[in-house]
Amino acid sequence: MKRLLCILVSLLVTAASAVSAMGQAQITTKKEKLKDFPTKITKVVMSGNSIQDDAIRGAVKGSWFISPYEFCSMDEFKALMSKDEFYFLVPLQLKYKGETKEGVTMLTLLRGDKGVKGISDMITVAEMPMCSADAPFTASAFMPAVIDIIQSYVGNSLVSGFKGIGRQAQPLSKAGGKEAYVISDDLAADASDFAAKDESAFSRPKLHIVSPAQADSIMLSASPDAIVAYIVAPEEPEKGSVSYKMLIDARTHELYGFKKGKVSSAKDRGFTRKELLKISSSLDK
Repeated sequence: MKRLLCILVSLLVTAASAVSAMGQAQITTKKEKLKDFPTKITKVVMSGNSIQDDAIRGAVKGSWFISPYEFCSMDEFKALMSKDEFYFLVPLQLKYKGETKEGVTMLTLLRGDKGVKGISDMITVAEMPMCSADAPFTASAFMPAVIDIIQSYVGNSLVSGFKGIGRQAQPLSKAGGKEAYVISDDLAADASDFAAKDESAFSRPKLHIVSPAQADSIMLSASPDAIVAYIVAPEEPEKGSVSYKMLIDARTHELYGFKKGKVSSAKDRGFTRKELLKISSSLDK
């Protein structure tokens, strides 16, 4: 009986080791596949939207350091995606299940590879919510942060593994003395009473409701001790639409919050009263 038990234990240990090795191999394979990223040229793809392209171009020129880069057109991207000597940073409009049109634009880092025939064949290295897909681009002030968050994620992931950008968000309770700023246009219907009619800062401790121009100024001036809320969601959500709610340090561009969720109407598109109270209470700790 003891000999039989020993054999069974040995088989179970061997099986468990094999499963563990398979899991490690999958992670290692992706890390191995992407370990050449810092030495390969990243092609920064221009969409054809001049305002959006200017914002991306300016942010990349100002802060991209993790790999060599060049700018290219969307047509050049399509022609080069099957070349394994390139990575591509490209704005992609996404349509989620249930949506009838694209709702959000993600700034996506992809790896070129032999045999690739379309974007769906490419390895996604990172993707960061950038802006609504169904409205004129207005996120210029946040583009340097978007670029830095992608770089931080890729740099960390090349060491520890690729788990999604949201995983690198720090708890807001660790923000230590910082204050949060939420754009008045980004409030859900049940939170509209938080904002004054003149869009002046809301007087709740460490939480302020500000105008879009004020939020832009805080981001562009890299204000210390300021965390700015940023939302990426369709302007006109429909069944199946997705929103991304983020809290970004204006100076360091660290993520202090990242929440993906469903949104089906303009009334629940923004930050809810409950979320605002949670932000405020977390900063008060």
